[in-house]
Amino acid sequence: MSFHRCGTGTRETGGAVSIGRRSTRRRSVLLGICAVAFGSVPACTRNPLHAKAAPQPASAPKPPAYTPRLAEFRKLMEAEPKPLEGPRLGELRDLMETAFTSQDQRLRKMAKSSLLEAAECDAVLEMGLTHERAEVRSNAAFELGNRKCRRAVPLLLRRMKDETSAAEPRFYLADALCRLDNLAALPELLEAMEGALAQRAAGTAITLLDRCGRSPGSAPTYAALRAGLRLLYREWCVLGRVPVVEPVPLDAVARARLGRCFVDMVGKELRPVDEARYVLSRMGAPAVSLLERVLDAEELYLRQHGLEILRRMGLQSSSVASKVRPLLGDPQLRGEAAATLGEIGAIDAVPDLLALLEDPDIEVQCAAAGAFGPLAAHGAVPQLEALLSRQETPMDLRVRAAFSLAMLRPHGPGFPFLRARLQQGDYHAPTVRELLDRVIESW
Repeated sequence: MSFHRCGTGTRETGGAVSIGRRSTRRRSVLLGICAVAFGSVPACTRNPLHAKAAPQPASAPKPPAYTPRLAEFRKLMEAEPKPLEGPRLGELRDLMETAFTSQDQRLRKMAKSSLLEAAECDAVLEMGLTHERAEVRSNAAFELGNRKCRRAVPLLLRRMKDETSAAEPRFYLADALCRLDNLAALPELLEAMEGALAQRAAGTAITLLDRCGRSPGSAPTYAALRAGLRLLYREWCVLGRVPVVEPVPLDAVARARLGRCFVDMVGKELRPVDEARYVLSRMGAPAVSLLERVLDAEELYLRQHGLEILRRMGLQSSSVASKVRPLLGDPQLRGEAAATLGEIGAIDAVPDLLALLEDPDIEVQCAAAGAFGPLAAHGAVPQLEALLSRQETPMDLRVRAAFSLAMLRPHGPGFPFLRARLQQGDYHAPTVRELLDRVIESW
């Protein structure tokens, strides 16, 4: 089948990240496009060690001098606009509902024209993202993308997390994010190409690929479009921005909304914390400079969440490796820092990670052992083989050593060891499956 041009109309296990678990079909779609997040990236971005001998272990880095940061993010929030209220809110809400749901096409057209001309249009469209009617949510997302309302990106991402059942709003959220140069929702766009929305999703794909200089031709097949989107998503996972397209800095409102995410993360309610982490981890390169600020935060929760988010972002956050490395000297976050350095490609940290294999905390040892595979640190193979071969090595540590070995030596002992854990049922099966998925995708 060919498609002719038309207009567009986690869990974490150590350092392993799984994107999406809504259905078996969704997982099979994502397995083909998330290899970069799981360690399989171009050689030019991996910089593997070529030394025959492992680097000499280094002493633990000195932790940074901590600075209070929470007040800084509260200050940043002040640029967030006040929510609409009063009679004007009711008027605009009614106008939006008429514009997007009326059966009278003439009335609908007039209401839409008035809505889009209103000074408060962007604000009311943003409110429409959480409307109880799916068609209002879909149209609100489309118009925000069409109007290039970049301040709405954090809200679109937040809504994407909550929009778990209605296919059409999910598609239009993904479409809007693509128009606003955020490709974190490409898995959702690929998912839409498998169902009733395939034709509309293909139109979005053609427009996006053309914009990135990857034209699929005049009559591309669905398979060609999916392949193009998968490649584009791999590049997004490394760069955190749209290739070729000149990045646009965050405006004050978008930065204020990200500032609110940091404030929410130190709260006690789980849902705002989870939503904040979701949004920040999918903002791409624009969020990295803000995340860098929390790595020396006096507030422990900010430091901890910052490391976890950077780990989810993977190579997108490689530029902050020098700020993550000192946290290996933080007695409360050594393990988190070690796992993060592995995921963000911090090859210079290998000597420090080797030293952590002797750490008295077994969780820190496990995090370090699991970091060498994603780093393509071939110089660590002798130490990993020694850990795996010793029967007295704790099973948690052997599993992480096997994971790294399997990535570094496809025909070595690591992969069979992990497979044996599944067959013998002597280790947490979901964890082993996650690790095996990552290994296979890295080959």
